[in-house]
Amino acid sequence: MTGGLMMTKSKSHEVISEAKDRERFLYIYAPDRQAVVFREYALQYDSLGRALQLSLAANFNHVVAELKRLSPDAMFDDRLLNRANQAQMLGPLFKPEEHLDIATSLLAKVFRISLQQ
Repeated sequence: MTGGLMMTKSKSHEVISEAKDRERFLYIYAPDRQAVVFREYALQYDSLGRALQLSLAANFNHVVAELKRLSPDAMFDDRLLNRANQAQMLGPLFKPEEHLDIATSLLAKVFRISLQQ
């Protein structure tokens, strides 16, 4: 069709990438007390002293590990650590990005019921 002439065609398209950075958290519940929430990005890690790490993630891991070590009888559940488990707990009607508080409340309720039995 081009009679032997070389034809070039340029095509452009736009690629949109979305980075999802989820802040980790730790809820601490005690009977007849208000829940305490430790949020990875909101905590001040200066008081860790020599244990202070280079990243927020490492500091948060250290705090969680120390709380677990110092409270061996405390119940810990890691079901909400990944998106698949969050989605499974919330079901198809709720997005984990928007309704993680519901999943957390459900899990806390299950813990309360199991402690009463």
